[in-house]
Amino acid sequence: MKKLFLLFLALSLVFALIACGGKAPCETCIDADGNGKCDNCKKDMPKTADEVLLFDEDGVPLFQIVIAKDMPVSVRQAVNTNIKMYLQRECELDVDVVIEGSAADEEIETEILIGNVDSRGEKYSIDPHTLGLKGYYVRPIGTKLVINAGSQDALDSAIRLFADEFLRDAGDLSDLAFASSDIIEYIPDDYNVTSLKLGGTDMRGYTISADLTRDFYSEAAEAFRDGIYKRTGYWFDIVDLASAADRSIVIKHNLALEDSESFKVYADGTQLFIECAFDNMLSRSIEEFAALSIYDKSGEVDLADADFKKDISVVYYEDFDAVGDGRTDDFKALYDAHTFANISGQTVKATPGATYYIFDTRILLGGKVASIPIRTNTDWQGAKFIIDDENIAAYKGGMNAEMYSGQIFSVLPDKEHESVRVNDSETLRRLEEEGIKPGVERIDLKLDSWDGELMIIPYNNSHNVYRRRGYSAHSGQPMHEVIIIDSEGNVSDETPIMFDYTNLTYIDVYKLDPTSKITVKNATIETIDSH
Repeated sequence: MKKLFLLFLALSLVFALIACGGKAPCETCIDADGNGKCDNCKKDMPKTADEVLLFDEDGVPLFQIVIAKDMPVSVRQAVNTNIKMYLQRECELDVDVVIEGSAADEEIETEILIGNVDSRGEKYSIDPHTLGLKGYYVRPIGTKLVINAGSQDALDSAIRLFADEFLRDAGDLSDLAFASSDIIEYIPDDYNVTSLKLGGTDMRGYTISADLTRDFYSEAAEAFRDGIYKRTGYWFDIVDLASAADRSIVIKHNLALEDSESFKVYADGTQLFIECAFDNMLSRSIEEFAALSIYDKSGEVDLADADFKKDISVVYYEDFDAVGDGRTDDFKALYDAHTFANISGQTVKATPGATYYIFDTRILLGGKVASIPIRTNTDWQGAKFIIDDENIAAYKGGMNAEMYSGQIFSVLPDKEHESVRVNDSETLRRLEEEGIKPGVERIDLKLDSWDGELMIIPYNNSHNVYRRRGYSAHSGQPMHEVIIIDSEGNVSDETPIMFDYTNLTYIDVYKLDPTSKITVKNATIETIDSH
């Protein structure tokens, strides 16, 4: 049930109801009949105890406003706009506003404290999260008036309410006091989830522990904490993974998880464990779990039976708004999907039967072209890709062609392979005599230090290939191709030799590390050349 206490300007509250800065009509008010009014001026009797006196009898401010350190700039803006500027404009009064700990911060007897001004003493501070996301209060404590709230928005509301309902409605400010009976308080408790438990134990006081040195984990922990607080009023402090306690929600990175449960949540005693194999999916996976298991629930929620598993090992182009209709340009969606998957090493898949149209590749700063970076296994599942250069001339306007042409896909492993360049004339002449040409099934490089598969790229700079005729004609590139050979030099059936290298300039040799192997498969690619 909502608790709404707006008890201010009570009969016992004193107002010398004259213009701002005016004097009281009586030197000494007397209330012989005990009705709370002065027998002479008929105004409210002044408080003699348990009050914060804000203005003297001449309407001069007796207080300063102190804003707790580390508060955002918006708090000072709210104070200036609603209190300081109002008093300046309407009453020609100046009130000091200082930040706790600043050079101007010197404590005086009467102050309005905004937030937890810890330097003034513990009695003026509370854990604001006990108020909930929307809760706030304005209350006198000793000679101080404290304004506090459970969130930034609620604090702004409390400042405005104090200004509107107390200062502006008072009319006259002479001898104005804020008494203990004048508390302004709003503490909502109308959450759908009334209690959050784990195995019957209330989870207030729990912590969220995570590896705070990893950005994905600190960001996910903060988002989870804020989401829980917003919807349940429960606040969980965040601690490092090493500080996990019996009453903790533990967020862990676990590469050993099977793909089918590469994200999972489960309870173990008084702890709740959240494990994830792909860091880039952590926040959205936690959000999905929380929505299904907490946010969409009502009443008492017990997480003891939490058993949430999800396969997050695959990224689909449609997750990044690809259409696949053969007409809509999907280049950016493909680029974003692979860029995302490269972060944690997820497989990328296309939708069977889809046709992805690629036209404008200029998505980088300055309008330069990008290449889709493939660093993980990719299964296109029979999908089709249309690469349309038909109107490329419209982009380049007949010049700066290099700005609008480039690789569509760039396939590279996460880590660089060891490599060597063979360019000594003796070895090159021997290989020319033995032959690197169509039909040759073995290439003997005589590299004794290599004992696994090799990828070799021979180059003949005296002969260009890949020339294109027509409007976009260019001179091609030096003859080269990719050839895979095993430790014995046998050419793989998947990379038969296409060109005859009667003249070798050099050969780049890469040692293939099976642990970083990338498989890209199952697509039909159609190109439309430029007019």
